[in-house]
Amino acid sequence: MASTDQESGTPAVNNNISYEPVGKAQKLVLMSTVTRIVCLGLWLFIVILLFIALIVLATNSKTIEDIPITLNVQNVSAYSYMLSVIVFGLVYSLWRLGFSIYLFITNVKGYFLIDFYGDKIISYLLATGTAAGFAATKDVKTYFSQQFQFLDLEDGELDGFCSMGYASASLVLIAFICTAMLSVMSSYAFAANAKPRA
Repeated sequence: MASTDQESGTPAVNNNISYEPVGKAQKLVLMSTVTRIVCLGLWLFIVILLFIALIVLATNSKTIEDIPITLNVQNVSAYSYMLSVIVFGLVYSLWRLGFSIYLFITNVKGYFLIDFYGDKIISYLLATGTAAGFAATKDVKTYFSQQFQFLDLEDGELDGFCSMGYASASLVLIAFICTAMLSVMSSYAFAANAKPRA
């Protein structure tokens, strides 16, 4: 049983017990480590998404024999733009992934200015690439359905081509959402790093 102070009747404090409270700095270090791991996972996920989107879009092709015309990334301007955005986003994501791994291993904190501007630029580009991909796919399907009714096209003949276009644009959309999340995280990191120290 715990001993009590005879004069006041309150429990006596055992001064032999040592306490090690978790300081604010320790919490910040833990949060920083978790945040870095999350960022690494997101950048790896973005690289995978953009790589698959690149393959899907580059291999998407449909030849209409009656005209004749071949629909592919070279003949659809919006697809060409989306392909350029995917390539740029893939290169940037690979660089950010490698750079983040380097900073995590060496435990170097900083370079938030590059993160701040780079993440925002790439997220905006991916957003425009996504919009271009969805719009182009819809326009292609509508155009051939309405303007070329005299062609001997079977029902759903362009569905495969359009489905591949929608799939590629959807992958870029998911990549955009991930980069937008990373952009917000880099904004918080930049704001925290920019605070004047007492």
